[in-house]
Amino acid sequence: MRQFYFFVFMPITFVFMIIGVFLIAKTPERVKTPIFIGFVIIGIASFLLGFMTVGKDIDFTDRYFYIFYLGLLIENFLFTYALAIKQHEVFLEKSRVQHELIERLNENDELRAQLNRQLQHDLIAKEEKILKLASEAESERMSRVRAHYEQEITELHLKSLRSQMNPQFIFNTLNSIKVFLIEQDKEKAIFYLNRFSKLIRLVLECSRKPKISLGEELEIVRLYVTLESIRFEDGIELKMDLGMDVPLDKIPLPPLLLQPFFENAIWHGLMNKTGEKWIYVHLYKNELGYCLSIRDNGIGRAASEELNAKRSMKRESIGMSLSRERLELFNQNEFFQYEFHVIDHFDKGGSSSGTEVVFTIIDPGYRSPGKNS
Repeated sequence: MRQFYFFVFMPITFVFMIIGVFLIAKTPERVKTPIFIGFVIIGIASFLLGFMTVGKDIDFTDRYFYIFYLGLLIENFLFTYALAIKQHEVFLEKSRVQHELIERLNENDELRAQLNRQLQHDLIAKEEKILKLASEAESERMSRVRAHYEQEITELHLKSLRSQMNPQFIFNTLNSIKVFLIEQDKEKAIFYLNRFSKLIRLVLECSRKPKISLGEELEIVRLYVTLESIRFEDGIELKMDLGMDVPLDKIPLPPLLLQPFFENAIWHGLMNKTGEKWIYVHLYKNELGYCLSIRDNGIGRAASEELNAKRSMKRESIGMSLSRERLELFNQNEFFQYEFHVIDHFDKGGSSSGTEVVFTIIDPGYRSPGKNS
């Protein structure tokens, strides 16, 4: 036993002490001091016990073994103290990030309130102008003017909705990025922060336009799904089959038309599903022009409504009626005409296998190959 202590334990202790001291000396953390002292103390205790008991019998060695235990006790105390320091630093950093996040959210709430007040003022002004024109102009001219201002009023309503578009998504994304920063996963934090800033920039740019291209809209939803998938353990696979012969930059549509459908697919279809989660986007030509399919493998609309009815905190679905109204207004002034419908899919056993939203993009100038003859 004594030979094992002198020729095995003490050399191993010496090697580990040297390696530990070298590694600790290189770290900039505050915890290195107590850990460094702990390594030195246990090393001194081990060698002191060894030198004091050289050539002594077992009884003599046992009387001084308390030196090693005392060194071990002090080392454990110092390691515990270092762990407490590190935990306190993490807690302070977490509190600081949360405080900054709350301040940012409060600033966003104030800006949104100011925008809503301005939009409400503009809305009232436009409505008053419509009423005044209604009493002054003939019916045909008045119908055209009313249609014009009704479109502006609708756009004001839509801007108001965009300004309030799911602040929970912004909070969740920033919170997830904060977790990566706390865990010192800077690469992921920078990756998602870049996509978050790009998404916000695109949304702000597109919200100022009466229409955008289908390619721009698909880029927005791609970034949106990427950021939403952070919250899922296995993520969400977004598959896009867009067709090589479809001119994405030539097909116009209202800004942020597709995003609510992806939000519904995630929060009402995929959120409560276990296992693989995906959204499949398929764009192809048909006899009317083009067809855009958005399908998920979620729990389906019926199961989602049943779960939502049981929750005390209900999450409202983004209404399809608003999307239909936007498309009806858009169709009045555009060459392309849009319509959509929803399909519920079921497997062979009758269980829901997902939901599909199919957009038909009617191109009056398009002729399918079968109609050329």
